[in-house]
Amino acid sequence: MQTKKEQLPPPRPEFTSADRLLEMLAILTLAVLWIMAVFAYRSLPETIPTHFDIKGQIDGHGSRLTLMISPIMVTLLIPAMLWLSRYPHIFNYMVKITPENQLAQYRLAARFIRGMAIGVGIIFLLILWMMINSAKSGQTHSMAVIIISILAISFIPLIIYMVISSRLR
Repeated sequence: MQTKKEQLPPPRPEFTSADRLLEMLAILTLAVLWIMAVFAYRSLPETIPTHFDIKGQIDGHGSRLTLMISPIMVTLLIPAMLWLSRYPHIFNYMVKITPENQLAQYRLAARFIRGMAIGVGIIFLLILWMMINSAKSGQTHSMAVIIISILAISFIPLIIYMVISSRLR
Protein backbone atom coordinates (compact mmCIF):
# COMPACT_ATOMS: atom_id res chain seq x y z
CA MET A 1 0.00 0.00 0.00
CA GLN A 2 1.30 3.43 -0.91
CA THR A 3 1.45 6.21 1.60
CA LYS A 4 0.18 9.63 0.68
CA LYS A 5 3.71 10.87 -0.12
CA GLU A 6 4.40 7.91 -2.42
CA GLN A 7 1.23 8.26 -4.49
CA LEU A 8 1.57 9.39 -8.06
CA PRO A 9 0.06 12.75 -9.01
CA PRO A 10 -3.53 12.57 -10.23
CA PRO A 11 -3.90 12.08 -13.96
CA ARG A 12 -4.77 15.12 -16.01
CA PRO A 13 -7.13 14.85 -18.95
CA GLU A 14 -5.60 15.64 -22.31
CA PHE A 15 -5.88 19.32 -23.26
CA THR A 16 -7.65 19.16 -26.63
CA SER A 17 -8.51 21.67 -29.32
CA ALA A 18 -12.02 21.88 -27.81
CA ASP A 19 -10.48 22.92 -24.48
CA ARG A 20 -8.29 25.46 -26.24
CA LEU A 21 -11.34 26.85 -28.07
CA LEU A 22 -13.26 27.24 -24.81
CA GLU A 23 -10.34 29.10 -23.23
CA MET A 24 -9.97 31.35 -26.28
CA LEU A 25 -13.69 32.17 -26.20
CA ALA A 26 -13.46 33.05 -22.51
CA ILE A 27 -10.51 35.35 -23.19
CA LEU A 28 -12.37 36.84 -26.16
CA THR A 29 -15.34 37.74 -23.94
CA LEU A 30 -12.89 39.45 -21.59
CA ALA A 31 -11.32 41.41 -24.46
CA VAL A 32 -14.72 42.46 -25.82
CA LEU A 33 -15.75 43.58 -22.34
CA TRP A 34 -12.68 45.80 -22.01
CA ILE A 35 -13.11 47.23 -25.51
CA MET A 36 -16.77 48.03 -24.85
CA ALA A 37 -15.99 49.64 -21.49
CA VAL A 38 -13.10 51.77 -22.77
CA PHE A 39 -14.95 53.03 -25.85
CA ALA A 40 -18.08 53.74 -23.82
CA TYR A 41 -16.06 55.52 -21.13
CA ARG A 42 -14.66 57.88 -23.75
CA SER A 43 -18.03 58.73 -25.27
CA LEU A 44 -20.41 58.87 -22.30
CA PRO A 45 -21.13 61.81 -20.00
CA GLU A 46 -19.47 61.97 -16.59
CA THR A 47 -22.64 60.74 -14.82
CA ILE A 48 -24.43 57.65 -16.12
CA PRO A 49 -27.16 55.24 -14.94
CA THR A 50 -25.51 52.63 -12.74
CA HIS A 51 -28.39 50.78 -11.11
CA PHE A 52 -31.76 49.52 -12.29
CA ASP A 53 -34.84 48.24 -10.47
CA ILE A 54 -36.60 44.99 -11.32
CA LYS A 55 -38.66 46.76 -14.00
CA GLY A 56 -35.51 48.07 -15.64
CA GLN A 57 -36.07 51.65 -14.52
CA ILE A 58 -33.00 53.64 -13.57
CA ASP A 59 -32.80 54.06 -9.80
CA GLY A 60 -29.19 55.09 -9.39
CA HIS A 61 -26.61 57.25 -11.13
CA GLY A 62 -22.87 57.40 -10.72
CA SER A 63 -19.56 58.11 -12.34
CA ARG A 64 -18.82 56.67 -15.75
CA LEU A 65 -15.80 55.12 -14.04
CA THR A 66 -18.32 52.55 -12.77
CA LEU A 67 -18.15 51.00 -16.25
CA MET A 68 -14.68 49.71 -15.38
CA ILE A 69 -15.91 47.57 -12.48
CA SER A 70 -17.19 44.82 -14.80
CA PRO A 71 -13.98 44.38 -16.81
CA ILE A 72 -11.86 44.51 -13.66
CA MET A 73 -13.96 41.83 -11.96
CA VAL A 74 -13.96 39.63 -15.05
CA THR A 75 -10.20 40.13 -15.43
CA LEU A 76 -9.90 38.50 -12.01
CA LEU A 77 -12.59 35.84 -12.48
CA ILE A 78 -11.87 34.41 -15.95
CA PRO A 79 -8.13 33.77 -15.48
CA ALA A 80 -8.84 32.29 -12.05
CA MET A 81 -11.49 29.97 -13.50
CA LEU A 82 -9.25 28.95 -16.40
CA TRP A 83 -6.39 28.24 -13.98
CA LEU A 84 -8.72 26.26 -11.73
CA SER A 85 -9.96 24.19 -14.68
CA ARG A 86 -6.46 22.73 -14.98
CA TYR A 87 -6.76 21.07 -11.55
CA PRO A 88 -9.98 19.02 -11.72
CA HIS A 89 -8.69 16.57 -9.12
CA ILE A 90 -9.34 19.18 -6.40
CA PHE A 91 -13.03 19.62 -7.30
CA ASN A 92 -15.93 18.06 -5.46
CA TYR A 93 -17.95 15.61 -7.52
CA MET A 94 -21.51 14.37 -7.21
CA VAL A 95 -20.42 10.87 -8.21
CA LYS A 96 -17.74 8.68 -6.72
CA ILE A 97 -14.50 9.05 -8.66
CA THR A 98 -13.10 5.66 -9.59
CA PRO A 99 -10.11 4.70 -11.75
CA GLU A 100 -12.59 3.84 -14.52
CA ASN A 101 -14.44 7.17 -14.60
CA GLN A 102 -11.69 9.47 -13.36
CA LEU A 103 -10.47 10.90 -16.67
CA ALA A 104 -13.97 11.31 -18.10
CA GLN A 105 -15.20 13.08 -14.94
CA TYR A 106 -12.12 15.31 -14.79
CA ARG A 107 -12.44 16.24 -18.48
CA LEU A 108 -16.14 17.02 -18.10
CA ALA A 109 -15.62 19.12 -14.96
CA ALA A 110 -12.72 21.06 -16.49
CA ARG A 111 -14.80 21.84 -19.57
CA PHE A 112 -17.73 22.86 -17.40
CA ILE A 113 -15.54 25.39 -15.58
CA ARG A 114 -14.18 26.71 -18.89
CA GLY A 115 -17.74 27.03 -20.18
CA MET A 116 -18.79 28.84 -17.03
CA ALA A 117 -15.89 31.27 -17.54
CA ILE A 118 -17.45 32.13 -20.90
CA GLY A 119 -20.84 32.44 -19.19
CA VAL A 120 -19.44 34.83 -16.58
CA GLY A 121 -18.03 36.99 -19.37
CA ILE A 122 -21.35 37.01 -21.22
CA ILE A 123 -23.30 37.92 -18.07
CA PHE A 124 -21.04 40.90 -17.44
CA LEU A 125 -21.26 41.87 -21.13
CA LEU A 126 -25.07 41.95 -20.81
CA ILE A 127 -24.90 44.12 -17.70
CA LEU A 128 -22.36 46.48 -19.28
CA TRP A 129 -24.42 46.68 -22.47
CA MET A 130 -27.50 47.64 -20.45
CA MET A 131 -25.60 50.40 -18.64
CA ILE A 132 -24.09 51.77 -21.87
CA ASN A 133 -27.36 51.56 -23.80
CA SER A 134 -29.35 53.35 -21.10
CA ALA A 135 -26.67 56.04 -20.77
CA LYS A 136 -26.68 56.71 -24.52
CA SER A 137 -30.41 56.51 -25.20
CA GLY A 138 -31.89 57.43 -21.85
CA GLN A 139 -34.16 54.41 -22.22
CA THR A 140 -34.02 51.14 -20.37
CA HIS A 141 -35.10 47.63 -21.15
CA SER A 142 -36.92 45.20 -18.95
CA MET A 143 -34.73 43.55 -16.36
CA ALA A 144 -36.67 40.35 -17.03
CA VAL A 145 -34.58 39.74 -20.15
CA ILE A 146 -31.34 40.24 -18.22
CA ILE A 147 -32.49 38.12 -15.27
CA ILE A 148 -33.73 35.29 -17.49
CA SER A 149 -30.47 35.42 -19.46
CA ILE A 150 -28.38 35.27 -16.29
CA LEU A 151 -30.41 32.36 -14.94
CA ALA A 152 -30.22 30.49 -18.25
CA ILE A 153 -26.47 31.08 -18.60
CA SER A 154 -25.97 29.88 -15.03
CA PHE A 155 -28.31 26.92 -14.73
CA ILE A 156 -28.62 25.33 -18.17
CA PRO A 157 -24.90 24.38 -18.33
CA LEU A 158 -25.07 23.18 -14.71
CA ILE A 159 -28.03 20.91 -15.43
CA ILE A 160 -26.35 19.56 -18.57
CA TYR A 161 -23.16 18.93 -16.59
CA MET A 162 -25.05 17.10 -13.84
CA VAL A 163 -26.90 14.86 -16.32
CA ILE A 164 -23.76 13.95 -18.25
CA SER A 165 -21.74 13.45 -15.06
CA SER A 166 -24.31 11.07 -13.62
CA ARG A 167 -24.28 9.06 -16.87
CA LEU A 168 -20.48 8.73 -16.69
CA ARG A 169 -20.57 6.94 -13.34
